[in-house]
Amino acid sequence: MFHEIKDIYNNYVKPTNLYLGLVVFIYSWVVTYTSGADPIWSEINTYSIMFIFISGVIGSSFKKNRAMLLATLALLLVTVVALGFGKHIKASTESYNYVYGLIIFILMSVSISDYFYDKLHRFLFTWQVTLSAVLVSLSLTYNSEINVKLSGLFQGIISNTRMERIGIGFYAINTLGFFAGILIIVSVFQMLSKRFMLFSITTLIFGILLLLNAGTRSVLLSVFGFTISLILLRVVKLFFSKHMKLIWYIMTGGIVLVNGVYLVILLVIKRGSELYTTLNVLSTGRIDYGTQGSQYIEKHSQLLFGTGLRQMYQIREHFFTHWPSWAGLDGDMPYYVFTAGLIGALLVLVIWAFIMIKIYKTHNLIYWSGFIYLSVMMLFEHVFLYRYGVSGSNAAFWIPFMVIAFRALSDSKQTQQPLRTQRSKNITNEIDGALRTRVSRNARYHN
Repeated sequence: MFHEIKDIYNNYVKPTNLYLGLVVFIYSWVVTYTSGADPIWSEINTYSIMFIFISGVIGSSFKKNRAMLLATLALLLVTVVALGFGKHIKASTESYNYVYGLIIFILMSVSISDYFYDKLHRFLFTWQVTLSAVLVSLSLTYNSEINVKLSGLFQGIISNTRMERIGIGFYAINTLGFFAGILIIVSVFQMLSKRFMLFSITTLIFGILLLLNAGTRSVLLSVFGFTISLILLRVVKLFFSKHMKLIWYIMTGGIVLVNGVYLVILLVIKRGSELYTTLNVLSTGRIDYGTQGSQYIEKHSQLLFGTGLRQMYQIREHFFTHWPSWAGLDGDMPYYVFTAGLIGALLVLVIWAFIMIKIYKTHNLIYWSGFIYLSVMMLFEHVFLYRYGVSGSNAAFWIPFMVIAFRALSDSKQTQQPLRTQRSKNITNEIDGALRTRVSRNARYHN
């Protein structure tokens, strides 16, 4: 009787709950970023997270998700330890709330990963349909704002003479860029899987149109990096498969090196120098805000552990009241240097290198290219394990995607182990058979 109930839940009730919860979660998450959104959408989103967690956690294996959980907890431990030593002198409750909110988000992602890790296309399709529905609805409402002259839009972005940027109802224009980027990536993933090709091509074109109208250059650069890496990885996989591992490790090393150089720029290069000024112009002012953050923690003896993980607007309120409302610590290195200190920033680099090395073992082009997109985005926006504010809009898709990737990796290991064991047995049996045959031939010869 118990097993029958369990089968009914796992085969019918749980999938239905997860799909329903995921649709409500995506829809409410996107709507909360629109101007004048009713506060009830934020509450609905919170309840949807709880609903997904409760529905998915039954029968889920946290053991098979331990790699992602340990990587997350290692970063959070930096803040917890530093709080214990009393290093965070301003609004430490905000850091506790940040940690709590992130853990809940990770647990929700873990709870759905057991179902979606071998059904990734369904997770992607749910995102594709729901996100398209919201963006189409907003586009129809603000259709007079949308510019369909793609060549002019792209040229304006490249030459830094962008036409008027639009947000189709989002309170921050970059939010549209982030959601358009997700729609583009999901559409390409579906095309790689050869699923819903016509629909995916349509959503891809729609996503590109919205991204160019939003003019979010960090997303454009991430999509460009994603596209180049996708082409490179596909060519190498088809024609030079023996060198795939080497190519991936070189790419991973390059990503870590670029972030390491960024860290050195923030901590070592003097503000106001010619090199600093040049780099700051190229980063559209990001380096200057990041350097102000690193100088603050040095001045207040918080270089090792930082000021505590917290939301970006809280950083402006407590530490940099002179900053404009749109300013922030864009990029993961500036953010983690300030909030988690030098130890936390270095830990992020180690964790990301660990993640990239592990993801190679999935041998899945979707996961590979997806993590390249994230790697490029991390240089310009704070997206790694961040679920708050404008750049946090990425989290609803990318955090579950990361967790699902690690869950798939865990399963592939278990699948490969019996195969390796079986191959070993086959080899042993072949050797035994050959020896017995040889002994038999020798016996006949001597007789």
